[in-house]
Amino acid sequence: MHMGFADTLVNSLRSLNMPDWLVIALISLMPFIEMRGAVPIAVLFYHWDLGVALLFSGIVSLIPGLVIVFYLDRLEPHLRKVKLFDRALNKAFEWTRKKHAEPDAQKKRDRRALILLAILVALPGPGTGAWTGGLVSYVFEVPKKKAVVALLLGVVGEAVAIAALVLLFQWSVSQLP
Repeated sequence: MHMGFADTLVNSLRSLNMPDWLVIALISLMPFIEMRGAVPIAVLFYHWDLGVALLFSGIVSLIPGLVIVFYLDRLEPHLRKVKLFDRALNKAFEWTRKKHAEPDAQKKRDRRALILLAILVALPGPGTGAWTGGLVSYVFEVPKKKAVVALLLGVVGEAVAIAALVLLFQWSVSQLP
């Protein structure tokens, strides 16, 4: 069965003679692909057990989000030396800080941050995931503890959604004549 982009990605990484766990780890670390791409590849191409694939790629895909939460504040001054990043950060912070500058608005945002950030990370679609969750938590100045909890909950939610989709795919393929 030909699966387009997945075939190309896996074959490219296989050509480098990497072990399958490293291929899955690298795919899990890729922004916009992360766990939602790594789990199906681990299960369908490498024949991993679904639980192992979810656990492994979930832990690996969580790493960039945690790095962003804990270290982006230290990297920001260096990023701002690049004009593109400086403009993007200025626009993002101008909008979020203006909108949430008043203490009441900030408290309201902090109350909703955990659940909204977890939902953002859990949705298995483009532009969501731990990378995005980490960046959003930074831009909206979500307290680090809340951001970490939200990322963890979101990755668990994403794992449930991906497991359901992989199982549905396997079942539907098994029903073909």
